[in-house]
Amino acid sequence: VVSCFSLRVALCSNWCTAIADCCRKGPSRSLSAMSKRQKTDEACPCCELRARQASSWQFLPPNMAPKGACQQCVLPPPPPLSDYLPPFVWPRTAAEIEGLAQGVEIDFTSTMDRVAAVSDADASVETVLRPLMGAPHYKTNKAVVEAKFLQHCSTDSAVREAADKAGARFAALKAKGRTDPRIYGRVCALAAKNTVSGRDAHFVQALKAGFERSGLNLSPADQKKLQELRDADAKVCGLFKKNLAEDKTELLFDKNELEGCSDAWIAERTRDGKVVVTLKYPDLIPVLQQCSVAATRRRVSRARECEAYGANLDYVAEGVAIRKQIADLLGYKSWAHLSTETRMSGSPEAVTAFMDPLLAKVKEGAARDLERLKSLKGGALEASDVSFYSAKLLKEQYGVDHEAVRAYFPLDHVVATTLEIYQELLGLEFIEIEKCGRGVAKRLPIVASMAWRGSRRHAVAGSTRGTPRCASSASLMWRRSRSRGSSTSTYIPATASTATRPSSTS
Repeated sequence: VVSCFSLRVALCSNWCTAIADCCRKGPSRSLSAMSKRQKTDEACPCCELRARQASSWQFLPPNMAPKGACQQCVLPPPPPLSDYLPPFVWPRTAAEIEGLAQGVEIDFTSTMDRVAAVSDADASVETVLRPLMGAPHYKTNKAVVEAKFLQHCSTDSAVREAADKAGARFAALKAKGRTDPRIYGRVCALAAKNTVSGRDAHFVQALKAGFERSGLNLSPADQKKLQELRDADAKVCGLFKKNLAEDKTELLFDKNELEGCSDAWIAERTRDGKVVVTLKYPDLIPVLQQCSVAATRRRVSRARECEAYGANLDYVAEGVAIRKQIADLLGYKSWAHLSTETRMSGSPEAVTAFMDPLLAKVKEGAARDLERLKSLKGGALEASDVSFYSAKLLKEQYGVDHEAVRAYFPLDHVVATTLEIYQELLGLEFIEIEKCGRGVAKRLPIVASMAWRGSRRHAVAGSTRGTPRCASSASLMWRRSRSRGSSTSTYIPATASTATRPSSTS
């Protein structure tokens, strides 16, 4: 996914440059010149219109432009793909990830030590501010992305584990940078000079405020207490997320308890005579929207809101209490004041001022909608009823049937059409592997990757544009999960040694 996005950004950048060049060239030719051009044997159907529309003219690629359009009226081809595209070079082993993480840590330590060595008298934009605005840039650093992203998608457990550890390592570095008293001292020295203006002044104040939100302006005792509270908050958040990710709740129903749900949906979830319903969205939404048995909807809703996810409700209460203590210690009215200070809203008061007028405008309509749902049910409305009667209202009074609409978007058609769009947009070719053993995925642990690079070679999956050093076809391997009734696609790039597709029998 990241490779696709990066490739798209790079191609769009090149295309924008090409469009700009065309725009500069196009309007410079006079209308009479265009008319003269039309009279030749190679008359272009677009020249005259392009001259009239000038800057509003929409340049199209040759395969989409009118037949006979001249080169002046269409987009030029993008430049050949090169080793610079895409920008990410995904690591193949845990050792490579470790090397990337070490490099980031070395850059971080070097930057911090260099800034810390600056005297108060020498504190300036160039000696303090610029270095802190530079590396390691955790959100945009290429090495950081390459080192930690594969924790989400690699098929190799060792790579996933190494990437997860790299992410934790970077988080620790960020926390260390935000709590370094040496750097805080240099930033304060620069701010005290009051010689910085414009956006540089904004960055100085933002850095200073960031350090103070980390508690560096507190006494040593309060700093210790703050760190303990932040550690406790991180622990509670981690436990909360883990419970969400690892929830294995399964509810067993008889078929007649799921009346209203489609037969195909029920068949996909039937096991040993019982219909197995999890709390994942592919199971949850159909039950809450389509099942006409109120007791079933109530049971599923209660399991989701009250019974599943371990002690998450307790973790929420604990987290709220911890964050209130953090806000108090840092001198904020509430956690909301602390968390909004660095956001566009700026304060809870600004959020309220924006939301209250909207609430007043929609409140009457919401009350009216609620009464319609109550009327449709013929009684009081429970939380588990809202989705069901909303869908029923849409179907009966507006003719909107979710199941009927879904029939127009079968999964195979949606996936195939999506791939066609990406083939056209990115110049790729996807080839489905009918049979693929685990060995292929084990040797090629990069999932959702559209390109690979060796030490000396670069292949872009199925490139139909330009002439890269070696081209291959991206392989699409289907993995169907019957327990979820859904499909996911895994992209296996060509083998780096031969630049060919993996064998379907390997």
